[in-house]
Amino acid sequence: EELMRSLGDTKSFNLKYLQDNHGVTAEVIESLYDYAKFWFDCGNYGAASEYLTVYRQLLGAQGTEREFYALWGKLAADILLQTNWDAALDALNQLRDAVETQSRANQFDPLQQLQQRTWLIHWSLFVFFNRPNG
Repeated sequence: EELMRSLGDTKSFNLKYLQDNHGVTAEVIESLYDYAKFWFDCGNYGAASEYLTVYRQLLGAQGTEREFYALWGKLAADILLQTNWDAALDALNQLRDAVETQSRANQFDPLQQLQQRTWLIHWSLFVFFNRPNG
């Protein structure tokens, strides 16, 4: 956590730098996802959101299935926090783009596309009805 915070404001906070200088492995990055899920399951949505953000930053938009689930987790955590609706809107927009990208790449069959879009609409209602000026 301390390393994450100290490097967070610099350009050194990327997977290559951490692998070369601090011995961070892919397993450590994946454990960050598990740690975020643990905090989410415990009801600490702030920590879950923060760790999911870091997880996604370090992956660098690889488009993996787990990264996609991290987007859903980030959106849910931001909504459940009920304090930063702008962050929830950002997560919603990123998730919308990811759903569309995966749909265009045929990673979802038509039923999965419909389900993802339906859940996106469902969760977006929480964001839009709680933000000032919708």
